[in-house]
Amino acid sequence: SSNIAPAAVNTSAEMLELAAGIALWSCPPHIKIPGVVGLAALRGIRAKLREREEETGGNNNTVGDGSSARDEVVVRWDDVRMTLQPTKKEKKKLGADAKPKRILDGVSGAAKPGRLLAIMGPSGSGKTSLLNALAAQVPRSKRLTLRGTLRHDDVSVGKDTRRNRKRLNDAVAYVQQQDVFYSQLTVRETLETAAAMRMPTSTYTQSQRSDAVDDVLRAMGIAHVASSKVGDVKTRGVSGGERKRLALACELVGGSPHV
Repeated sequence: SSNIAPAAVNTSAEMLELAAGIALWSCPPHIKIPGVVGLAALRGIRAKLREREEETGGNNNTVGDGSSARDEVVVRWDDVRMTLQPTKKEKKKLGADAKPKRILDGVSGAAKPGRLLAIMGPSGSGKTSLLNALAAQVPRSKRLTLRGTLRHDDVSVGKDTRRNRKRLNDAVAYVQQQDVFYSQLTVRETLETAAAMRMPTSTYTQSQRSDAVDDVLRAMGIAHVASSKVGDVKTRGVSGGERKRLALACELVGGSPHV
C-alpha cells in the first residue's frame, strides 16, 4: 500500500499543473490554447473529486470514542451584510441623498481546514471588513450595522456571548493588516509578552511558556533574530517579512490546537 498522504498528492498535482501552465504559456497559440483548456478541465475534475471525498469521508475521520481524529474546524458565513449610516454632517449636506453605505452585501463562503483561502478584490471592496466580521473584530458603533450567520462546524457563533467568544478565540487567529509592536522590545520579549497574556499562570508554568515561545520561534523561522529589537520607522530592527512572521507567531503562541 502507498504511504503518500492525500495532502502530499494534492500538492504534487497542483505543482505539476503550475509547471505545465508555465510551459504552455510560451508555446504557440495552436498548442497553448488547447493545453490551457485541458488544464482547466482537469482542475475542475480534481476539485469535484476532492469535494466528493470530503462529503463521503467526513464522517469516517473519528476515533474510538466518536471524537474527531484531527482538530479541524470548518468556518462558514452566509449572507453577511454590513452597512454604515451617514454622519450628521453628511445628512445635513446631502439631505435625502444621504443614504447608508453598503460595505458588505450578502457575502457567503466557507474556510475549510488544510486549505489556503485567498479573498481577492480591488481596494475598498470590503476584504478587510469581511475578515474583521469573521474574526469578531468589528468595533461597536451606532452607525454600523452587521447582519449574517457565522458558523463553526454548523454551530452558530454569531451572537456575542461568553461561550461564543471562547469558541471564536479557540478557532480563529487573526493577524491585523498593520503590525503594532513596541519597537524597543526584542522579538523574544514580544513573544513572551504575548505568551503571558495567552497562557495564564494558573494553567501553565513558566517553563511551559518558555518552551512555547521557543517552539513558535523555530516554527516561524525567526529564532535567529530572537534577540534583535523589533524596531520601527525610526529605529532599526527586523525586516518587514520577519515582522509579519512575528505577528503570526504572536497569534500562534499558546494558541488553540484548532489553529
